[in-house]
Amino acid sequence: MPEPAALPSLRTSVPIRRSPRRRFLALVTGIALVLTALGGLVVVEARYGFEAAERLARLHTAGLALERLTLALGNAETAAPAAREAALAASQTAWQQFSLAFSALGAGLAADSTLHHDYAAFERQVASRIAVLVPPDPGPAPGRPPEDRPGEPAEPYRSASARLHAHTAAEAQQLTDAADIHRLRLEHYLQWLGGLLSGSALLALHLVRRRSADWQQRLRHLEYEATHDPLTQLPNRRLFTDCAVWGLAHALRCQRPACVLLLDLDGFKAVNDRYGHAAGDRLLIDIAARLQQCLRESDLLARLGGDEFAILIPSSCSIGDPDRLAVRLLQSIRTPQPDAAGRVPISASIGIACLPGHGEDIH
Repeated sequence: MPEPAALPSLRTSVPIRRSPRRRFLALVTGIALVLTALGGLVVVEARYGFEAAERLARLHTAGLALERLTLALGNAETAAPAAREAALAASQTAWQQFSLAFSALGAGLAADSTLHHDYAAFERQVASRIAVLVPPDPGPAPGRPPEDRPGEPAEPYRSASARLHAHTAAEAQQLTDAADIHRLRLEHYLQWLGGLLSGSALLALHLVRRRSADWQQRLRHLEYEATHDPLTQLPNRRLFTDCAVWGLAHALRCQRPACVLLLDLDGFKAVNDRYGHAAGDRLLIDIAARLQQCLRESDLLARLGGDEFAILIPSSCSIGDPDRLAVRLLQSIRTPQPDAAGRVPISASIGIACLPGHGEDIH
């Protein structure tokens, strides 16, 4: 017993073909996503870079205030007793400016950071140092009350000042490096973004040009189909009428003779009835080629429809030229055909109308 035939598998792989429009939309969506991601990176790096630059500017301000305070305290230590009061006033002013600058900087410092501890220690030492330099009954000292006993040596103050200077410089270097890193990243992202935008613009221009070329080619194809016969590739009635109107008007304006020949095949219906429409189509194509060989390059041959042809002669040399052309056309048509249709006699009836004897326009 023969084995039953296997059932066809239902899991057939069907290739998925995407239209050019969908591919174009997918490409545009991908480019838009990449541009959005790069734009987000640019915004983030710019924000971090600006924050680092702002903190660096505040740190420089605090460093300058620290330098002024150190210089003012040094002047107060070495000033004469008569000028010490003015030097202490300058020290207190510098101390207030330093406190304001470091308070503005302290918003970005962690409470357990080294710079924050150094600032707290330096604050105590400065308050203690000012209390040492103030003459008897000086009034309240700026900042917090000193925790150290007045009259202590200046070594703790100088040590705290040196540590604060060193850590401020280190923090400034770190912020400078961070700002440089963000700047370099921002430059790279901007270069990538610019390259992607340039590439996208070139791609869009290429796609637009390609789309425009496709549309122009399609329009030319549609125009050709609208003005030519699909079987013989000859101009159709519409194109022949337009060319005849222009050609006859030009001949009339230049006072030159012009002719129009109308040709109707005799016996063509018998070919279609006996041998079929395919043989009739081959016969029409062959006759169109033979007629074209009898004409000049300036003459226009068109198929009006069915077995009717028309010929426009925009400038004939003499009155007898259209008659001689009609004789050549009839001889060419009556030549036996190479296929079975040749057993049916084919002839044609030709009508001739000349300008200006038979009228002044195509109608």
